[in-house]
Amino acid sequence: MESQFTGSSALDERNRAFQPAVAVLGVQLGYERGPWSTRVFVQNLTDKRRINGLIFDNLAFGRDGYYYGPVDSPRIVGAEVGYRF
Repeated sequence: MESQFTGSSALDERNRAFQPAVAVLGVQLGYERGPWSTRVFVQNLTDKRRINGLIFDNLAFGRDGYYYGPVDSPRIVGAEVGYRF
């Protein structure tokens, strides 16, 4: 089990927009026997997506009232099988 807690933060240098605090959880379960290993995992279990960088206004076509910026990854579910030589 893993957890990441991020507090409330400003999205731009003028403090016009803020995003609330959030907790992001992840879980994984694995098994290893001899040269074989297997793992199942879920990243971002709560499916919370935040802007993870500075935002900007739409500069190409004038201000449209929206903010643009990079967004964190959504929930990811996966499985992995490995073999060591």
